[in-house]
Amino acid sequence: MTRLKTMAQGIPGAEVILAHDGQEAKRFTVEASGHVLVYDTDHGLLFSGGITPSREHEGRTLGLDGIESLIKEDTQLPLLQDATVYGCPLNCRCQNANQNWEL
Repeated sequence: MTRLKTMAQGIPGAEVILAHDGQEAKRFTVEASGHVLVYDTDHGLLFSGGITPSREHEGRTLGLDGIESLIKEDTQLPLLQDATVYGCPLNCRCQNANQNWEL
């Protein structure tokens, strides 16, 4: 098992699903690798957007702050005015499409 998958499985209440052939991306209408979805325990969508400030960069964003507030159940949620998604397209046909990638 890889480090990323182990970390993801350590998130309380999270379910890790390996999405092959883009089926999960289509199901949730996600188009880029940086798109984050957060649902509540009743399957209600709480957040949909990006959490990185720009392509290939790390740092604080309103999206990340919003998710942290949701996790902490903070009643003073920040206004999510810009949760732009940065990442690689998930709908492309890659030369290695049949290769099994490890997370």
